This record gives sequence, C-alpha cells and structure tokens, in this order.
Amino acid sequence: QVRRSARRRRAFARALVRPRLRRGVMPPRRPHGAVAPAGVDPTDLSFPADTLRTHHIPPDFDLVDQEGARIGTGDLKGNVTLMTAVYASCPHTCPLILTETKAALAALPPALAAEVQVFAITMDPTNDGREAMGALGDMHGMKAPQFRMLSGEPAHVESLLDKLGVARERDPETGVI
Repeated sequence: QVRRSARRRRAFARALVRPRLRRGVMPPRRPHGAVAPAGVDPTDLSFPADTLRTHHIPPDFDLVDQEGARIGTGDLKGNVTLMTAVYASCPHTCPLILTETKAALAALPPALAAEVQVFAITMDPTNDGREAMGALGDMHGMKAPQFRMLSGEPAHVESLLDKLGVARERDPETGVI
C-alpha cells in the first residue's frame, strides 16, 4: 500500500511538470542569474520526482470553504490534495499561483485531474473571510468541491500556516503580505 501510494505521488508529480516543460509552459532553463546548488549541473533539467517532497502530513485543522462547508484534516484522507496559501487582496503572486494551479490540473489526464483537490488557505485571515475567498475563487473559476478556498479564525489559520512552514511577512508601509 505504501509503495503504491509513493508511486502514485511520483506519477502525479511527473504528470504535472513534464508535459508542461515539453509544451513550453514552464521555462526550459533556469531564470537569469539563478545559481544552481553546489554539485548540481545548472543545465540539467531532469525532473527529480524520486526526491521531490510530494508527501506531507499536515497538522489537524478545521477551516471553512467558500460555500460555508467545514473542511478539516479528515477531508484529506484518501485524496490527492494540493495545498497552497494565497490571500484575496494579493496583487501579483497569488493570481499567478492560482492560474498555474489550474493550468497544472488541466495538463493532467481527466481521470487523474478528477482525483486532485486543491486547498487554498488564506494568508490574511483577519481580512479574508468566506466571502472574500469565494470572490477570489470565482475570479479564477475555482469552484468547490475540487477547489476549496479556505479561511477561518485568524489565530487558528496563522498557527496552521506556521506548522505548514508557510513563510509570510506583511510590509508595514503597503500592507502587502
């Protein structure tokens, strides 16, 4: 069971990235000025599916999606779940994250895409309630149940993001995270 599960995760990872490289959706080379880690050939574009972290056990959580449904850790069981963090007033990066997420799912064969659910957790729980996250989802054509735009009590969301290792910092002058 565990081996089959690991193989399935690697297959999803390969299906998400390799076709996009071939179609030219993703840049075929490292960004200008990027430096490869020591001992890594910067021209090597092989996909490290065997070493990519595709499995992460999240802490317990209880959030609300854009439709008001309670979503928690139990909703992950038996599903392939892509988790990301965004916020409704994000001007640049978050729309790109959501657009790329939809493109990645569209690149999968329909049977595989149907097995993937996306949990987008707000990074601004004080300002992003159910309505704001719902509007963000609507703007990107992301509808439940496949796409869950999640918010909740600020202290709980902040704690969850910390436990998931989501780095964020608000610029005191602009308010941008």
